[in-house]
Amino acid sequence: MTDDVTVAVAGGAVLVGRDASRRAFAEQMAEPGFRGYVRTPEEVDVTPDGRTATETGRWVGTWQVRLRLEHQRGTYVARWRCVDGTWFLASEIFSG
Repeated sequence: MTDDVTVAVAGGAVLVGRDASRRAFAEQMAEPGFRGYVRTPEEVDVTPDGRTATETGRWVGTWQVRLRLEHQRGTYVARWRCVDGTWFLASEIFSG
């Protein structure tokens, strides 16, 4: 992630900065019953200069609630930035 990454959470807050994003995801992943996310890219478009890319796809989150699994799902758009040959996540928008 870039230092100034922005993440718009589905139905929730907008997280600004790498530390805020890491804290929010760490808290969610520590929730009892949380089983994980699966992110499935459907398309990645790299700009002609090779400096940025846009990724679109679908995501599914899974939680164990009592004896059954519950899912939240939606779509996402992620923007990537290439710096000195390394790709960094610059922003994400999750809907669902």
